[in-house]
Amino acid sequence: MALELDHKVDEIITLRGAKITDCADLARLDNIASHGLSVWYWQTDHSFSQATNISEYDAIEIGSQRMANTDSQIGFKNGVIALSLNRVAGFATGFSWKQNNVATSKEQNPVLKPVSELFAQCQGGWWLDGLAVYPEFRGRGIGGKLLDDCFRRAKIEGKEKLCLAAEDSNEDALSLYHSRGFVECDRRDCFPYKPEITTKYWLLMEARVT
Repeated sequence: MALELDHKVDEIITLRGAKITDCADLARLDNIASHGLSVWYWQTDHSFSQATNISEYDAIEIGSQRMANTDSQIGFKNGVIALSLNRVAGFATGFSWKQNNVATSKEQNPVLKPVSELFAQCQGGWWLDGLAVYPEFRGRGIGGKLLDDCFRRAKIEGKEKLCLAAEDSNEDALSLYHSRGFVECDRRDCFPYKPEITTKYWLLMEARVT
């Protein structure tokens, strides 16, 4: 079931709970949020497909199917969509931390293991798994509105802290997080899964929910 959320943020931007029909956008935005890591994961993890040389298009389709899984914590049921004039502009997805949320396959994958290790430290908190805005909608404060809504959701669920993993190279995201009171609590080396990767560390960021 999609989140019961449908409220107006300002004259042109609205937030609502994601629907199963949003899953293609969720997959694309998740890949934007991860700077291509999501597509790489969907292309290389054989729990999704035994095929080789999976195209980016097919990887996004795999991601869309994953987002449609009602048993998945990172699927549409825990997502919020930002709309601008009824067009999908951005998303945020997150959930209350539970021990069984930590995926074994991620723990074993050397690329994703650092993030899993940081996630494990969010015990008792609310985990922001992904947040992104399409390039054509940036500069309107949509990311900040989505992040503020995550704090709202965490507070409703009785959590005292909000956690996320950020790349040390993502200066725009870090600036947004710092503006909302996030501080670095730990870090892990980033495994360079592609030659063009400039990230050196994954950072565990935490902020108090008030």
